[in-house]
Amino acid sequence: MGVAGEEKLIPQGPCSQFKDCNQHCLDNKFPLGGFCKELSPGQTSFCLCKST
Repeated sequence: MGVAGEEKLIPQGPCSQFKDCNQHCLDNKFPLGGFCKELSPGQTSFCLCKST
């Protein structure tokens, strides 16, 4: 079981697929929004939506 208030990051796909990753997350029922991040150094950035 997770810790209360623990954030999970839900990958949505490469950031190149989204004009605005944060807005995509907000529009898709992730009220905490999201951000782009490389999952490994030198790899494609992924849009990650924040969830609790």
